[in-house]
This record gives sequence, C-alpha cells and structure tokens, in this order.
Amino acid sequence: TLLCTEVLEHTQHPLQVLHEAARVLRPGGTAIVSVPFVHPHHELPHDYFRFTRPGIEQLLREAGFEVVQYAARGGILIVLLDLAFRFARLWINRIAARLWFGQRVFKLLARGLLVVFPQRLIVALLRWGGWRLLHHPWLSTSKHLTLGHVLVARKLA
Repeated sequence: TLLCTEVLEHTQHPLQVLHEAARVLRPGGTAIVSVPFVHPHHELPHDYFRFTRPGIEQLLREAGFEVVQYAARGGILIVLLDLAFRFARLWINRIAARLWFGQRVFKLLARGLLVVFPQRLIVALLRWGGWRLLHHPWLSTSKHLTLGHVLVARKLA
C-alpha cells in the first residue's frame, strides 16, 4: 500500500510521481491518494495544482491504476464554512497589522469571537442533532464543490 496525501499539488509533474508510485507497487497493490480542490495557496512557491475529480482519476489511469473508491472531503456547506473562517482570519490579521498597539490582544479576541466561538457553536449544534443536515446529499457529498478528493486505486497488472 502506498499513501500519498496532499503531495501531488506540490509537484511540477504529478503524473511522473504517480508513475513512480506504480513502479514501486506490486500488481494489485493499493494507492491511497488525496488532493485539495477548494484550498488556498500554501507552501509557496511550490503549490502548482488543484485537481478536479476527473483530472485526478485520469492521471491515475495514465499511471496504470484503476480507481476503486472515491470520497469527496466535505460538500458545499463545509466549503462555505471553511472559506468564511479563512476570510475572517485574513481580515483579522490585516486589521491587526494596522494597529499601533494591542495587536496581539486584538488578534486573540477577534479570533476567539469571529472564528473559534462560531466553530465551536457549529460543532455543538451538529452534536445536538444537526448531523442529518451534514449528510444531506447537496450539502455533504457534492463532488463538484469540495475541499478535496480522496481516492483508493489499485495498480493494474
């Protein structure tokens, strides 16, 4: 079994990486691959790609794999919440940078009120009974708007 999580977007030639994965696996071996889709740039300057489901599946096929299982990492609701919290953190940091005193205190208070508290409130509401909402197909399993993709692939002979 080969595990490749959140790596391919940092390689200039992801198909070559997948070819190497196929080379080291025996026939019938398993590759577990995850890639981001809706995700901000990170580890710059080496962040090159965002993969659609058809795109990553095609790369796996070209490298000699058969996709046997697929899962989207969150649906529309999760993507929107993730983007909202990232946006809040971005503006908190921008505002704090303009303050000439109390930057650290402002960041702690603002993050607590605008990011941490809402996240914990959402988790509490979901525990209270909102898990059904997360499992609604339109909100939880959208393969078109997701944080990323997880695939299990088998190396062909």
